[in-house]
Amino acid sequence: RTFYNQNGIKQKDIHTTNHGNPKTHHFGQYGEHAHDYEWDAKENLKSKTIRELTEQERKENGDIL
Repeated sequence: RTFYNQNGIKQKDIHTTNHGNPKTHHFGQYGEHAHDYEWDAKENLKSKTIRELTEQERKENGDIL
């Protein structure tokens, strides 16, 4: 599931699996995790991070988890 800001720029992805890569996606019971995106003023990607889902994100996305 992908979330965009008011300008249509990707902010966050919610993934339900580890993409077959448990070494780098070792989160949750099934590898579920989030990617956060940071962009510069010219809309160039500055960074993409990976992290565990928060409890709030688990609640909000429970239909796909």
